[in-house]
Amino acid sequence: MIKFYKTLENRMTELPEYSEGCWVSAVCPTPDEIRYLIEQLGVDAQYISAALDEEESSRIESEDGQTLVIIDVPYICLLYTLTLPTIYSV
Repeated sequence: MIKFYKTLENRMTELPEYSEGCWVSAVCPTPDEIRYLIEQLGVDAQYISAALDEEESSRIESEDGQTLVIIDVPYICLLYTLTLPTIYSV
């Protein structure tokens, strides 16, 4: 999922689309979203590769007007097995 944010009136605001100078947040991007980031927005392909590397450490890197922020957050993935019909899915 790709989201765009920009500081407007001293507040971080989500934008409906890309705007010059905005923060681009890409969480678990699909192959189409990765192509969009590289081909349409000009994001450095090495930044994408680093961000998708599970072994990559948290860091901030800036080069050629682009800043990469990698935040490594631990999480627990719980899987449930349901044997009865349900409308709730995990």
